[in-house]
Amino acid sequence: MRIHILEGKGTMPTGVQIGTMNLAIIEPLPLERNPAAVYLATLASGSRRTMHQALQVVASLLVGGKSDPLAVPWHALRYQHIAAIRSQLAERFAPATANKVLCALRGTLREGWRLGLIGEADY
Repeated sequence: MRIHILEGKGTMPTGVQIGTMNLAIIEPLPLERNPAAVYLATLASGSRRTMHQALQVVASLLVGGKSDPLAVPWHALRYQHIAAIRSQLAERFAPATANKVLCALRGTLREGWRLGLIGEADY
């Protein structure tokens, strides 16, 4: 399964595909504007590591290998991409693990919306 994101938003052009994604980030967002960093900062220290690992799972699904969740252009993901991620999680992980990863993804996307990186229609 391959899903491509080829649109660029703002100053962060991307090239994304599920599985063996080609992710091109010219200039990563500063941490205070990065949805994953902001989401992780809202968590207690005990939860931060767990949810960081959960976001690493999503990042690895997106790039087809180990990746830093702070380097993923979360704001470029749309419904069809989330559905594909969800499908992959259901196939690969136990339900509790898949739900934990989806919770981290939801939190990251919510912060992207709050930061104004994701429009209301896309959120």
